[in-house]
Amino acid sequence: MSAPGPKTHHILTLVGPRCAGKSSVGKALAQSTRVAWFDSDQEIAREAGEKTAADVIERMGLAEFRKLEARVLARLMQTKEPCVIATGGGAVESKAARKLLREDSYCVWLDAQPDVLAARMRADPWPRPALLGTSALDEIGELRAARLKLYQDCATARIATDKLDVAEVAKQVLKASQGHWVRGRL
Repeated sequence: MSAPGPKTHHILTLVGPRCAGKSSVGKALAQSTRVAWFDSDQEIAREAGEKTAADVIERMGLAEFRKLEARVLARLMQTKEPCVIATGGGAVESKAARKLLREDSYCVWLDAQPDVLAARMRADPWPRPALLGTSALDEIGELRAARLKLYQDCATARIATDKLDVAEVAKQVLKASQGHWVRGRL
């Protein structure tokens, strides 16, 4: 993982595999700290005129989705006010996105073991697109393994969410980001 420097950031980003808790924790953090919250998948869907990121992938294809994802993330990272951004699980696949996450935000990697991610996905009402030609449920472990080094490349802290509820993860993120994430007005 990238070493935390003396620099503080007004943007806190959450990366990690699907169903690690990025959106739920991001929303909880934003509410508890009274800052803006953005879910990059929701922003992508809105910009593309679709209901979900899965709809965008179905209509545009994965390659075009990734291009749109990179543009949306770059736009969100221009936010001047303190905020929390929950990224999609594959946002780290772009080298430019990893650089933005690493250099322009305090980036926290939320992680969980594949069996925990699969259980969460089964309980989640939001559709998850299959990206590898199998089923979304079957590819969880493979996608997580393929992206581990990418999450490490941009995150300063890693939090295992396997046995924690949303409030406990949010507390750990706040503890990890203390002194690195500025939540007051700039």
